[in-house]
Amino acid sequence: SVRECDAVRCRNVQRTVTATDDNASAPIRIAPGATTATAQLVMRRNAPGSEPDEGIAVHATVDVADPGGRHLRSGKVTLTACEAGCTAERTVGGDQGSPPEQQTAAPQPASVTLTLDPAGAVAENAGTVTVTATLDAPAPDGGISGSLTAAANGTATDGADFSMPAGIFIPAGRQSATATVTVIDDDIDETDETVVISALFEAGTAFLEDTVTLTITDDDTAAISVTAANPLSIDEGDTGAYTVVLASQPTADVTVTAASSDSGAATVSPASHTFTAATWNTPATFTVTGEADTDTNNETAAIAHRVTSTDPNYATALAAGVTVSVTDTTPPPQQNQEQDPPPQDPPQQDPPAQTTLTGIAARYDTNGDSAIDGAEYQQVKIDWLTGRITQAQFLEVVRIHLKTR
Repeated sequence: SVRECDAVRCRNVQRTVTATDDNASAPIRIAPGATTATAQLVMRRNAPGSEPDEGIAVHATVDVADPGGRHLRSGKVTLTACEAGCTAERTVGGDQGSPPEQQTAAPQPASVTLTLDPAGAVAENAGTVTVTATLDAPAPDGGISGSLTAAANGTATDGADFSMPAGIFIPAGRQSATATVTVIDDDIDETDETVVISALFEAGTAFLEDTVTLTITDDDTAAISVTAANPLSIDEGDTGAYTVVLASQPTADVTVTAASSDSGAATVSPASHTFTAATWNTPATFTVTGEADTDTNNETAAIAHRVTSTDPNYATALAAGVTVSVTDTTPPPQQNQEQDPPPQDPPQQDPPAQTTLTGIAARYDTNGDSAIDGAEYQQVKIDWLTGRITQAQFLEVVRIHLKTR
């Protein structure tokens, strides 16, 4: 539509814009009051390799036919969506027949590159990773959108190990944009996993693709923690306690069974405890009881643990044992109060006072106080401690010395 004015009034006059190429032309009608109109360019498919790549140039002219012979100004025509490397023409204001102004369209991007920050591998508690998409040329008018997906050849699971954004948008005139991948920190002991991030952009008739791999490093360990005093000291008849808990979330139930090496010294209860995926981080309490006996000896027992599970990581896990020291409380036996009397010395006797003998033996006349050589006398021996006289045999004494007092 062209605005026509004279000295009295102005009016819109409909004109026809014709698009031509080497093979065909077609009119584009701009309705009264409108400023734009569109037309569809249909590409014909040739056999692959039948001809080299070609550019397309679309030219538009405004046919200003003035039936009344008045002087008219042509409208401004702008062509968009020109293929890369082609030339767009537009007709600007001026007299009829003014030459068209040439304008070269910006080339369309031909490739995209994905990069990660941080690059390579991250711990699963890293939080987020930035994905940057970079074009080899600025985005065209209207910008360019791309999708981000996780390729099937990655080992990580979307929603469980990471969260992927739906897409990424690069504004017009810019060459890059970013999106955020969220890494999910779980509590399961597992191998390191990969996310293969794939980007797909549509630029004109071309599709731009690239992939980049993110490795998520696991930070969990399948282990069993036993918290107890070393040793756990209790008295006979008394109790003590210790706790057991898992270090990571199992993929199947984990059962810990406890047993005492000497049930006569100490026992443990409960006999076992089962951890689930929901209760794995809640400590379980085991109670140890010191058993009373009749002896007076302190005793020691060992509490051992056995772990069973269908989770392959916990099936081989080990749990530490607990040493128990039991202090005896049995009273010692009563002492016997009745005792034998101490031994007594034999009664003392005074030695005989009338005789003192010199020598080992003496003879004396039992009938008088004199001794005669060759007479028979009785041999006696005197015990000076007890004063006893022991008789012996009759002997013939040749000499004797006897002193009487």
